[in-house]
Amino acid sequence: MSEDTATMSVDEYIAFLSISVDEVVLATNRLSSENLLTQGTSYDVYKGQLSQSGDLIDIVARDCVEARLALNELVILKNLNHKNIMTLFKIYISNTRYVMINKYEANGSLNKHISDPTLTWMHRLRICVGVAHALKYLHYDAEDNHYVIHGNIKSSKILLGHDWEPKLHGFAFAVRAKKGNLHLTSKYNGSIQYMDPTYENTGGLTHKSDVFSFGVLLFEVLFGREASVVNNDNWYFAQLARSHYEERKLDDLIVPDLRKQMDLQSFNIFAETAYCCLKEKRTQRPNMNQILFRLERALELQYKHEHSTTALEGTSSNHLKGRNLDHLKFRLNDIELATNKFSKTYCIGSGGYGMVYKAELEHFDGINSLAVEGKGLPSIVRQCFNEGTLEKLVDPNLKETDEIISNQGVNQDSLDTFSKIAYQCLAETQKERPTMEVIIKELEKALNFQASNSFFSRIENNMDNLHIPLEAIKLSTRNFSVCNLIGEGMFWKLYEGELVHANGRTSIIAKRWDNESHHRHVQFLTELEVLKYKHENIIGLVGYSVRHHQEKGNLDEMIFKGIKEQIVSQSLTIFQNTAIRCLHDDGYDSYHRPWPKEVVIQLEKALKFQASILLSIHLAEHVDDKTCDSLGYVDPDYQCDGFLTESSDIYSLGVIFFEILCGKLAWGEGCESHSQSLGPLAVRHYIEKGNLDEMIFEGIKEQIAPLSLTTFQTIAIQCLHDNLYDRPWTNEIIIQLTKALKFQEDYEVWEAKLPIDYKEIIQMSKAPEIYDYKMKKDLFDMFSKGILLRDGKVLFSLGSNGERNEMISAKKFTYKNHLLPKWRSLPESSRFLKVAEMFDISSLNVLIKLRTQFLSPSVNYKVHLFFRFCSTRRSRAKQMYVNLKYKIGNESLHAYFATWREDGWMMIELFQFLNHKKNTNFEVLLESFSRCYCGSDSIYIEGIQFQAIDNASLKIHFSSHSILLCCIKGLYYVLKFYKTVSETFMQVKHEEVEKLDEVRQVKKSKSKANEVFSGVIEILRQQVLCIKCKIKSQMLSPNSQNVCYLVFKLSEKFCGLHGPVTVRDLFHYRSKETRILYFRYPKIWNMHDTDWVPRKRKDGWMEVILWKYNSNYELKNDHLFVNLKLVTYEGTMSGLIVRGIKFRSI
Repeated sequence: MSEDTATMSVDEYIAFLSISVDEVVLATNRLSSENLLTQGTSYDVYKGQLSQSGDLIDIVARDCVEARLALNELVILKNLNHKNIMTLFKIYISNTRYVMINKYEANGSLNKHISDPTLTWMHRLRICVGVAHALKYLHYDAEDNHYVIHGNIKSSKILLGHDWEPKLHGFAFAVRAKKGNLHLTSKYNGSIQYMDPTYENTGGLTHKSDVFSFGVLLFEVLFGREASVVNNDNWYFAQLARSHYEERKLDDLIVPDLRKQMDLQSFNIFAETAYCCLKEKRTQRPNMNQILFRLERALELQYKHEHSTTALEGTSSNHLKGRNLDHLKFRLNDIELATNKFSKTYCIGSGGYGMVYKAELEHFDGINSLAVEGKGLPSIVRQCFNEGTLEKLVDPNLKETDEIISNQGVNQDSLDTFSKIAYQCLAETQKERPTMEVIIKELEKALNFQASNSFFSRIENNMDNLHIPLEAIKLSTRNFSVCNLIGEGMFWKLYEGELVHANGRTSIIAKRWDNESHHRHVQFLTELEVLKYKHENIIGLVGYSVRHHQEKGNLDEMIFKGIKEQIVSQSLTIFQNTAIRCLHDDGYDSYHRPWPKEVVIQLEKALKFQASILLSIHLAEHVDDKTCDSLGYVDPDYQCDGFLTESSDIYSLGVIFFEILCGKLAWGEGCESHSQSLGPLAVRHYIEKGNLDEMIFEGIKEQIAPLSLTTFQTIAIQCLHDNLYDRPWTNEIIIQLTKALKFQEDYEVWEAKLPIDYKEIIQMSKAPEIYDYKMKKDLFDMFSKGILLRDGKVLFSLGSNGERNEMISAKKFTYKNHLLPKWRSLPESSRFLKVAEMFDISSLNVLIKLRTQFLSPSVNYKVHLFFRFCSTRRSRAKQMYVNLKYKIGNESLHAYFATWREDGWMMIELFQFLNHKKNTNFEVLLESFSRCYCGSDSIYIEGIQFQAIDNASLKIHFSSHSILLCCIKGLYYVLKFYKTVSETFMQVKHEEVEKLDEVRQVKKSKSKANEVFSGVIEILRQQVLCIKCKIKSQMLSPNSQNVCYLVFKLSEKFCGLHGPVTVRDLFHYRSKETRILYFRYPKIWNMHDTDWVPRKRKDGWMEVILWKYNSNYELKNDHLFVNLKLVTYEGTMSGLIVRGIKFRSI
C-alpha cells in the first residue's frame, strides 16, 4: 500500500490493481498444473511470470476458492503499509474468479526452512524480529483506535526474500477490532495448533490471540520443527514447549548444532519471551511492544557474541561495564523480601555462578520505564502528566481485555480519575496536595468507574435497570413449560408468556440460554450489544434476568422482548428492512441469521438478535448455529461455504418478500430440497414467465397497483440473485420498497381523492398526453393548484376537501362599451394567457353570461371577480374600499371591499349560492367602480371564480346588565336617571338639544309605559358623526368586557345608509384601529368577521355595536371617556334617528 491507496475507495483500489484475464492466462500458463505450487482449503497457489513495462516479473498467483476471503484480504491490505507486510501486486476479479497476485519471494515461506540446519540462529532471530515489527504495526500503528488482528499467524504465512527479510501475508481471516474489545466469532479460522486457548471460553479474539500464535512460531524457530497436533490435542506443541521450559529441559528439543550457535543470554531472553507468549491468561502475555524489545535485545546479544574476539567477554562485571542497564536494577532489600532472604524454599537449583532462586517480585516494569537522567519517579510522573503522555507509564497489562465475563480492561474514566488524584498527591508543596478525605473520595469514584466495566454492571447500566426477578419469569412462562415453548436454537429456547406488573400485563417472548454451553455468554452479550441500536421496527427489550450459581460457576441468562401485533403489508416490509439497515450501519455489522418463519409469524417486526454476529468491518464470518437450519431462508452460498455476510440477510429478506406476495411459507409441504422452496420457485417462474401473476396470493391480487407490483417483485428477485455481489444494498431496497409503497398509496389513497371524471377533464387540457405517466398524487397536487382547460380559458381546481372550483377567463365576457378592452399578457402573475384592460372604471358595462361545467352539486359557492389596478399601487391594508356596482337580473347590488392577494391581484365577492347541479347558468352586469376611492386608473380584469365554501353562522350573546346614555357632537348633556326592572337609562334635556345645528328634535309622540326618553335626535346631511361622553367607573361591571351600542332607527323618508361606516376611537388615536359597521343589514358577501351589523330590538328600535372595551380600561378622574368618530365612505347620514348609546357587560 502507498499513501495514495489508503485514501482510495475499495472500488478505486480494485481498479488500480486490476489486470486482464489474458495477462493472468499468459503469466500462469492458464493456471496449469505445471505451475501449481500448493493447494489449500482457501487458495490454489501458482507460480508465473507477469510482463510489466517490458520486464518479466516472477509472481505467485493465488486463485481464491471463496470470493469473500479475497475481498476481505483486499480491504485489509488496502490500508496497510509496512516493509514486513506483503502487499498486493496485481489482482484479477470476475464474477467467478478472484486471483490475488504477489511478487515472488526468493526463499519461499518459513515453514520450508524451519528444519533446515543451514538457517542459522542469527537468521532465525532476524526473521522473528521482522515478524514482530509487522505485528507491532498491526496492533498499534495501523489504526488509532483499532487493532488489526491477523488471526492466522503461522510459519507458512511468513515469506522470505533473497536477503531473508520476512514478510507477513495471508490476511484472509484478518479483522479490525476496537482496542479493549473482543472480536466475537463462532469459529476459529486459523490453524488449530496455533489457536489461542482462551477462545474456547470466550468465543472472541483479541490482539493477544496473535501473541499466542506468535509464541508457537517462536518455539518452532527455536526447536527447528513445525507445530503439530498429536492425539487430537490442539495444544500439544504449545504445552510441550511450556513444560520443557518450566522443567528447564529446552535443550532436549533443540537441534544440537543450532544450540551451539546461541549466545546463552540471547537464548534465555528468546526462550523466556516465547514462553510468556504462551501464557493461558491473555493479561499475562506480553504485548508486541514488549516482545519486540526483548527480541531485539536477544538479536543484539547474539550479534555481539558472534563478532566478539573471544567466546566470553570476561566477568559479568566487565560484561555490564559501560552499558545503561539502570532500568533493570532492583533493590537488594526487595529481592531479599521476595526470596525470604534467599531461603531454601525458593531455591530451584544452581548455575555456573551460584544458586538460582525463583520468586515473585513486585516491581515497576523495566521494559516500559522511562530512563530520565537524574530524575526519580515523581519527577517523571509530573512531567508526563503535564505533557499529556502519562499513559506511556501505565502497565500495559492493565489495559488488556481479559476473559469476557470478568474484565473488559481499564475503564478510561477510572484511569483518568486515578491518575489525576495521584498527580495531585505528588505536588511539590504540601499546600497543593489533597487531604485524605479528598483522596478517598476520588479513589472511590475511580473504583465505581471500573466496577461499571464488569459483566453484570454493564448489563445493569446499559439496560436502564430493566432487571426482572426470575420468579416473575417462571410465573409468566409456567416455569418454562413445554407448552409455552415456541422455538429453539443450539444454545437457547424461546418461551411465550404474560408478565404481570404494576401497570398490567405484557405479552413477552423469553429466551433462555443453556446452562452448559460456554457459547451462551457470547450470544447473551451479543444480543445485548445489538439491542443498544434503537429502532421503532426492532422489537423492544422488556427486561432481562441473570442468575449466578456460585456452587457450579455457571449462569442462567434470559432476555425478554415485547410482542406487538403487525399486519403484513408493504409498510411493514419497508420498516423491517430499515431495521436491518440500522443493524448493518453504525460501527458494527450485525449479520442476522436466516429467519425461522415460526418466529417471524409471532413477532413480525422482530429481528433475531441472538443469531447476530457483530463484526467491526464488512467481513465474512462463519456460523455454526442450529438457527441456520431454517429451511427456505438460508442463503445458498452459506450451504456451499458456511459463511454469512450482509448479503445473507438480503437473501432471507427476499424470501420473506415472496412469502408476503404469494401468501405461503418458504418451506411448504412436500419440499425436499432448497431448490423446491418458495424463493427458487419464484425466481424460476419469473425467468420463464416474465412476471409472478400466477403465484400472487388471490386475496391481494386485485388490490395491488400495477406499478407497485412491478417494483416490489423486481427488488424481491434481485434479493435472491445467485451472485451475492449482484444483490442490492439495504439502502437500495428501502428506496425501491418506498417506491412500491408510494405507488400503492397513490393507487389506494390519491386516486380516490381525484374527481371521478378526472380523465375526461384532463382530455380537455391543451396537452393531455403529458399527464399519462404522472402519479395520482402528482395529479392531485396539480388539480389543487389548477389546470387550464378549454383552450386556456377555464381553470379547474380542487378545494381542500375535494370540492371542485372553476375560474373563467375574461375572454368569455361580453364588453358593451364602444371603447373595447385591450388584451394584455401578464405571464408572471396571471393564470390565463390574456387579461382585459378596462380604461373607464366608472362605466364598465361588462356582461358576464356563462354556464359553469365543473362545479360540485349540493355545495355552497361564492363568486369572486379578479382584477387589479394597472398602476403599481398596493395598500398596506388587506382590504380596499372600491364600491363595485353591478346587477343580477333587475336587482342593483354593491360589493364594497376588495381583498388584496399575495400575487398582487384583488378579489371582490359578488354573491353566494347553493349549487344544485353540475352546470349552472350565471349572468351579471358589471357597471362601475367608485372613482372617489379607485381614482381614474385603468384596471385589468382576469376573470371570475366559483369557489366552494363551508356554511358558517355567527352567534352573539348579550348580558342583561346595561347602561343607556346619549351624547351628540361633543356636547355633554345633563342626564336624568330612570330605573326599570332590567335597565338603567339616561335622558337628554331637550332645551340643550335645541342648540345643535346638525340635529333636529323629532316631534314628541305619546309616551308608552316602557319608554324612558321623551324625545330622539335625527341626523341631518352630514358624513361625520362624533360621540363623546364620560362614565363613572362605578357604573361599569368590574372585571368584565363591555360593549357600547348605538340605539337608532332609519327614517322612512330616506332610503340611503346602505354602505359601510368606519368607527374610530379618537381617545386612543395612536392605535389607528378602524372598525366597520352597517346601519342596514348588508348582503352576506359584503360582511366580514370583524364587521358590526345591526339587529332589531324587542322595542322596535335597532342597535349596532360601536365600541368594545374592558372595565379596567384606562380611567381619568375615576371616569371612562368615550370619543368615537363615525364616517361614511360615500353619502351622508341623513335619515339616521338616534335614541342614545347603551353599555352592556359581556
